[in-house]
Amino acid sequence: MANGVEHDSLLESERPHPPSMSSGSPAIKIHFETFEMNSSFPVDLNASINSMSLPQAVRENKLALVRQYSHMGQDLNVADWNGFTALHYAARANQVEVVMTLVECKVDINQQGRELLTPLHVAVRYNSYEAVKTLIEYGADPSMKDTDGATPLHFAARHGCVDSSKVLLSNSLSSVNFQDNSGMTPFHLACASGKLELCELFLEHKANIRVRSVEEKSPLHLAALHGNERIVKLLVKEAFLEFGNPLIYIDAPDFEGNTALHLACQKGHKETAELLLSQGADMMDGLETFGESSVHSPLHLAAAYGHMDIVELLISHGAFVDSRDEWQRTPLQRAAEFDRVDTVKFLLENGADIDAKDNENRTAFVLAVKRGRTRTAEQLLDSGANFKSRDASLRTCLHLAVKHKREETLRMLLDRDQGQLINETDKDLQTPLFYAAHKGNLKILQLLIEKKCTVAPKDVMDRTPLHAAAEHGHVACVEVLCLAEQGHINDKDERGLTPLHLAALGSHRKTTVLLLHLGANPSIQDSNRWTALHHCASGGCPRTTQALLSYQSASAIDAGDQNGDTALHVAAKYGHVNVLELMLSRGADITARNKQMLTCLDVAISCNMENVAEVILGNPKWMSLFEYTVDRGANPLKNLIKSIPRLAQVVMDKCVTCSDDQRDDPDYSITFDFSILSGPGDKEDPRTSEGPRFFAPSYMVQYEREGLLMHPLSQVLLQWKWNTMGRPLFAINFLSYLAFVVLLSVFMIAERGKLRLFNPGAEDFQDDETDQLFRSRSGLSAGAPVLILIFICIHMIKEIYQIAIQKWRYLTHVTNYIEWCCYLCTICFVSPYLGRGNIFKGTMTMWPLASAVILLSYTTLILFLRRFYYVGIYISMLIEVTKTLFKVIIIFIPMLFAFNLTFFILLKEQATFRNLFWSFCKTFIMMIGEVDYGSIVVDAKAEINDESGAPLVHLPEFTAIIVCLFCMIVSVLVMNLLVGLAVGDIDSIQRNANMTRLAMQVEFVCDIDQRYPRWLRKYWHRSVLVLKPNGKNAFSFLLHINRRLFPMLENFINGQKESEVEEDEGTKKISMEITKQQEQIKFLQKTVEEQSRLLQEISHQLKQTAHSTATAEDTRL
Repeated sequence: MANGVEHDSLLESERPHPPSMSSGSPAIKIHFETFEMNSSFPVDLNASINSMSLPQAVRENKLALVRQYSHMGQDLNVADWNGFTALHYAARANQVEVVMTLVECKVDINQQGRELLTPLHVAVRYNSYEAVKTLIEYGADPSMKDTDGATPLHFAARHGCVDSSKVLLSNSLSSVNFQDNSGMTPFHLACASGKLELCELFLEHKANIRVRSVEEKSPLHLAALHGNERIVKLLVKEAFLEFGNPLIYIDAPDFEGNTALHLACQKGHKETAELLLSQGADMMDGLETFGESSVHSPLHLAAAYGHMDIVELLISHGAFVDSRDEWQRTPLQRAAEFDRVDTVKFLLENGADIDAKDNENRTAFVLAVKRGRTRTAEQLLDSGANFKSRDASLRTCLHLAVKHKREETLRMLLDRDQGQLINETDKDLQTPLFYAAHKGNLKILQLLIEKKCTVAPKDVMDRTPLHAAAEHGHVACVEVLCLAEQGHINDKDERGLTPLHLAALGSHRKTTVLLLHLGANPSIQDSNRWTALHHCASGGCPRTTQALLSYQSASAIDAGDQNGDTALHVAAKYGHVNVLELMLSRGADITARNKQMLTCLDVAISCNMENVAEVILGNPKWMSLFEYTVDRGANPLKNLIKSIPRLAQVVMDKCVTCSDDQRDDPDYSITFDFSILSGPGDKEDPRTSEGPRFFAPSYMVQYEREGLLMHPLSQVLLQWKWNTMGRPLFAINFLSYLAFVVLLSVFMIAERGKLRLFNPGAEDFQDDETDQLFRSRSGLSAGAPVLILIFICIHMIKEIYQIAIQKWRYLTHVTNYIEWCCYLCTICFVSPYLGRGNIFKGTMTMWPLASAVILLSYTTLILFLRRFYYVGIYISMLIEVTKTLFKVIIIFIPMLFAFNLTFFILLKEQATFRNLFWSFCKTFIMMIGEVDYGSIVVDAKAEINDESGAPLVHLPEFTAIIVCLFCMIVSVLVMNLLVGLAVGDIDSIQRNANMTRLAMQVEFVCDIDQRYPRWLRKYWHRSVLVLKPNGKNAFSFLLHINRRLFPMLENFINGQKESEVEEDEGTKKISMEITKQQEQIKFLQKTVEEQSRLLQEISHQLKQTAHSTATAEDTRL
């Protein structure tokens, strides 16, 4: 029971309406007079029609019928929908005989209903004394608590039930010192109720006068709060008997610092206050008495609430008339703040300091003006208050009256002012007119102007009241200020801002239109050289923008700020699409560049404003944004590829146009504009002509934009460059290398057939046979080495040229290392045939070197084949799988080496494990499943080593276990792991392989483009290519041959995919729109999350600020 919460509504519940009659929850409204709960209890269906229900029998005291219900086996403990039984209702109605009958029928006497109320709670609540007595006699528990922690004695104390309290206290389980959830004891409630007899009874039963509630209130606090003078006197007497010095008890504060005297003065209980004062109660604040910080004195409370008799009493007892509260205010200031005129007069008559100031330097007069207490302010002025008093911010009474919109008080002050304060300034050099303009109070503003105030004063930021009114969009105030004094409409503040700038920045359309109509200049620039249109573009209000554009000249629209940014740049930066569209419709220059040589499209892309960029690309002049210049600050297509690939695809779609002819017409043509992908060939930057030029497919590879690489524009450009420059060079390179490999293979086969190879230590080994091989010169052995050397020299020159072109990038390709190894090894192999002598004599390294040359040459040949689509994708997949294999092998090398050492230790006598090298080779082969268990263990366990005589397997059983363990861990687990990786990653490998193939295609074309001299590149350069798929020309013929290599191009030309139904163009647009909407939804979700987090932070900061900066405006009484 929380500090006085009563249970009047308990048991008073209407029957709930059937579901069909009401759509809401059952109404919980109580009417004891009706007491109709017929459906709440079960009825004997076998009884007669005229028989009563159980609740009706309880109400009419029908004992026989109650007993009949019991004899019929009816459950008398059944509760209604409120949770109350018949015993609750009988106890409430004080039906003693019914109570006794129900108890004798073995009902639960302590059954709890709603809010955990027992029948004893209910009987006490309704002062049913006989029922209370009967329940106690039959063993009801008086210590049971409801949901508020209240016992029946709490109910009796609250309602002053003396007789019921005596009955309850007769039970040993009942106590006057039980506390409910709010810390209140029955003695607290008795002191609040004002029953002296009840308080005396509780004191006889050892009531504790020291006990405190949750709010630190003692019984004395509650007695004083309710003005129970006799009980206060009783408590003071008890305190004297218990403490010896009652002041310790009288002056004890609650959690707010209020003593009993404070509470009596607050409520205006004069007799109680007089009694406490007669007992020596302290008239200062309670916390100060106990050595803590000051809060307020009783005189402050009495003055604030206007209790004149209390004020007189306290003054007569010597209260300090100028005492201070927590805000350093005097009682006079509190009285003035709450318009207590009589109290103000009395305090002034008793010597109160009329000009005393609080912690914000405000006097009683200033506080009265702030609160709009006109009568009190006049009284203070008549009594000599300082009319020119200022607060901590140097604001006069006029400032405060205007700020808080106290019009009546302001008129009174202006009548008394006589021009003294109307133009006075505060700490920011603002006059009262600034406050009126800032708040937008037209009546007050007109009143000040009528009183001849200065219309255009300057504050600390050089702003006029017109600036303040325009900044906050107060149209009426702007009009009055402009008409009151002409010539200030274009005044600038310290940042160069005019009223029009501020109105445009705040998106105040009506204010902007009014200022323009009254002569404001829209071309004026601030200190950052921003015009009003710049500010409006940053604010993003389309209607305000439209108003400014209607007064703006075409040249002024493109005015740049100190960074060269036009209003278009600003709108693009902040993502205001509608504003940008309006400016474009009025002829704003879309190609204008700032000092960083960036266009509005570049700014939109850098700020990731996709919608803005899309609008810009929809402008008819979009192509001019991609024109190449030497001093270009950024490449828009490169940035689109990096940040917004969807719009890069839109741009590329615009670069592919079809003629209006029928698709099967011989004149039907497709025009491809390559200028944005590679730039014009005749406008290269001389400073960078030696370095790589812009080539869009290279950046598509860098940012992994596979869709853009597969776009028809990219594919046709690559195909064009391949057919014009790449194919001849590749054909020469490939055919020459193929001839080299064929010649090398034929030469090695022929030379190997002439020799017999022996071990260098064998008896049959002779170097003379090899020397004879070099001396005998057939046609093939004489000419092939020379031709091979020529091929090698040609290819090495090619590699050196690549190093000169690619520089450090050359070292990043593994294939270059393979080629150099192949060429150098081949030179070593053929050098003896060129008359250099037998450098391999006695080493037997010639043919291992030849084997390495063959492997390297054919590996390089395979890598050459990656350029072809159907072959290259599988080669790339093979490379990816090989990388995965090596990663796994590297991880499991320690395990393989462990088994290698194990087999060497156990099977050293066997030839295949005679040393670590052969043991490792055998173990590695066993890894793929070639275990050969029979020959290693079973067949060898009975054999011995011919040289040492030791058994080949000296521990057969243990060795068999190790071999089984090896099979399980390495042969099964590792191999299955490799298979799983290959199968599980096949989609990823294929995707990477396709991307790798495209990257190689781009890299090859780009490298070839760099290898040609500049004049030849310019000759072959095409900015626009027109193809006639149905015509006959060289490129169309090649295009026809290669269409299967470029399915996307085939789709674009024919308008359909192979073996698929023609895709509707409207469906494509819908699909693109859905994709766009999904991206926008993701962006909005991210924005909402950021805004939510920001609002939470702001809310947290506001709570902290409100908690730490409590002022007089939220006075605690």
